[in-house]
Amino acid sequence: MERKKMAHAIGLIAWGYLFLYFNLNLGSLNIIPSWVGYLLMGKAIKELKEASPAMGLLGPLCILLAALELWFWTLTLIGINSQHYLLQLLSLLLAVAALYFHFQLLTNLVEALGRAGETWRKELLNLRTVRTVLAAVMALPVLWKEHFAVTVILAIAGVLVGISISAVLFWIRNALFKSLCPAEEKE
Repeated sequence: MERKKMAHAIGLIAWGYLFLYFNLNLGSLNIIPSWVGYLLMGKAIKELKEASPAMGLLGPLCILLAALELWFWTLTLIGINSQHYLLQLLSLLLAVAALYFHFQLLTNLVEALGRAGETWRKELLNLRTVRTVLAAVMALPVLWKEHFAVTVILAIAGVLVGISISAVLFWIRNALFKSLCPAEEKE
C-alpha cells in the first residue's frame, strides 16, 4: 500500500477518535457527534483494506456503530430520554460492539504499520489495551452516578487515552507524509 494513502487513512482514524472523545454540547446536544467519528473511520477502513485484509471485516460493524450513535444522537435532539430500560440495553450492546471494534481496529492498524515497516506500534498497542480496559470497566452495570469520584477519574483517564491515541495517530500520519519520496508527493 502506498504511504500517502496509508497516511491519509490514519489521519481519518485520528480525526474519528477526536470526534469520539470530545463532546461540545449546546444544551443536551453534542455538536461534535460520535457518529461522524465512525463515518470517518469507515472511510479509513475502506482505504486500509489493502494493507490489512482483516480491516475490511470491520466495515459493517463501523456502519452499525455509526447508525446506532446517530440514532441516540437523534433521540437526544428531539428530547427523548434514553433512561428507558430497552434503550439502556441497546446502549450496553453498543458499548460491547464498540469495545470489540476499537480493539480490532487498533490491532489491525498496528499489523498494517508492521507490514509497512513503521514505528510507534508498541505505543499504539499499549494505548489500545488501556482503552479496552477503561471501556470495559465503564460498560459494567454499575450505577456510576453513585460513585462520582471514580466516574470522574475514569472519564479523565478515558479522555487522556483518547487524546493520546489521536496524537500518536497524527504523529504516524505526519511521519508517513514526511517519508514520501518526491515522486509520491507530486501525485
